[in-house]
Amino acid sequence: MLNDILLRLADAMALTVDAPFTNILDLGEISPARQIGTGEPMVLVLQVGVAASHADNDETYQFILQQSDNEDLSSADDILVRTIVYTDLAANRIHYLPIPPGTPSKRYLGGYFNGGGTTPTVTVTAFIQPQSMVESRQFYPSLSKIL
Repeated sequence: MLNDILLRLADAMALTVDAPFTNILDLGEISPARQIGTGEPMVLVLQVGVAASHADNDETYQFILQQSDNEDLSSADDILVRTIVYTDLAANRIHYLPIPPGTPSKRYLGGYFNGGGTTPTVTVTAFIQPQSMVESRQFYPSLSKIL
C-alpha cells in the first residue's frame, strides 16, 4: 500500500495508554483554512501491526482525528471518533475511516488514542490518503503460490 510519509500520523506506534499520535500535520497558513478533502474525499487509514490485547476482556480501543489552531493540539476539536472492538484489530487488518466533508478547517491535524480497560495494547500505523486510493487497491496472488 502506498502512503505519503508527510501524511503519516503514526508509524508502527505501540499504544498502551491514552496518548496523541507521534506526528502532527501542518496544513499551512492559508486563508480560508485548507480543507484537504475538498474535491476528493479523504480517509484516515489505521493499519494494525500487532494485534490488540484482550487479556482482561475489558479493553476498549477508540481512535480520534483532531484539528486545532495550535501546533500542540491544545483546544482540539474531534472531527472523527471511532471505537473499534479488539477482534477487529487483528494483526495486518486495515481500517478506513472516512473524514467528514468540509474538515479539517483548522491548521493542525493529529490523531489520538483513547484506550480503556485494564491493559489496552495495540500497534498501528496511521495516515491520511484519498478515498480513491482505497477504491483502487488491487491484490495479486503470490508468485510462490502459483509455481
